[in-house]
Amino acid sequence: MTAQPGRRASRRVVVDIPVDYEQAGVVRGTGRIVELAAGGCILKGTVLQPNGSDVFLYVRMGPEKRETLVQGCVVRAKEGLGTALEFVYASAEARETILRYVEQKVAESASRGNSPPRPAGSPG
Repeated sequence: MTAQPGRRASRRVVVDIPVDYEQAGVVRGTGRIVELAAGGCILKGTVLQPNGSDVFLYVRMGPEKRETLVQGCVVRAKEGLGTALEFVYASAEARETILRYVEQKVAESASRGNSPPRPAGSPG
């Protein structure tokens, strides 16, 4: 879903979204998405298996809070910081839900006069 592997294709926003995850059908758990972009996310405090491993995320977001399934791939993981995932598969509906959610958060941030979220490809 991104233009270049490991690089964001859209703005990322700070969020606090509960998520259930499953990795390789073996590791299951719950966590929190703390940063979200159309092409990936960061799971706080969750260090999953090594880079390249597939992870299935079960996320509830948007006004309906319907469960959305997204498949991600571990980009990097660091103890204490969490796990960065790149989304590698999501239905058209799931992609649209994520994109609308990110756009809504960007607009809310701008209307409050907060600094805008970092654009894709920016450091940090």
